[in-house]
Amino acid sequence: MPVEALFVDSAGVLLDVSALLKAWQRGVAEFCGPRLGGSAEQWAKANRLVEQRYFAWAREAAHADGGRGLRSFVRWSDERWIKDMCELVGVGSPADPIAFADACTRHITAGAGDTAYPDAVPAVRALATQVPRLFTATSQDERQIDGYLRAFGIRELFERTYGGDLVDRFKVNAAFFTDIMADADVAPERSALVDDNPRYLGWAREAGMKTYLLERRGEDPEGHELVPSLAALTDRLG
Repeated sequence: MPVEALFVDSAGVLLDVSALLKAWQRGVAEFCGPRLGGSAEQWAKANRLVEQRYFAWAREAAHADGGRGLRSFVRWSDERWIKDMCELVGVGSPADPIAFADACTRHITAGAGDTAYPDAVPAVRALATQVPRLFTATSQDERQIDGYLRAFGIRELFERTYGGDLVDRFKVNAAFFTDIMADADVAPERSALVDDNPRYLGWAREAGMKTYLLERRGEDPEGHELVPSLAALTDRLG
């Protein structure tokens, strides 16, 4: 059965993670320093430290209620991110840390046009001519992935940018994929996921999707169809 809807992961598939981390350090320093005080080095260091805390917070929150509750977590973690960085830098927190965090995030994503893998943007453009419907399926919130795609100049090729906050689900079980397919109104047997994480692909397969493991090193695909790059997927779906 032909694929009607392709869901694409972001970090590791579209986004080069090492380049993305550098973009966040740079963007935080650019945005926060002039507005709140402190040096670029202080803000970059503070962001690295709070980033480590974020992953611990997210793991705890994601498993607290079976993967539900991402929207409230995003607001809570936005506030903690700004307040904790301000404490580490030694400056006062803004009056509305959530609004400040939102503005900072949008600044960072808008300046992240250099974080895509070299083949990713051309591959997405080619896939858009082959697959009727494109979506993302990422652990990042919709605001972030929407911003990255706009920076890459390909946002218009995607119908919806999931971001589990659109369905209030963390990407931690098959329910995430069931819910985004339901929201997109597409049948599992006509859906496919390309991701670089076999665990996510296992949950997607459990939800009924066809799966492609993007593995640039050519290692064991663990039962998923293996593609060495996003560009190579265009040959599989053509």
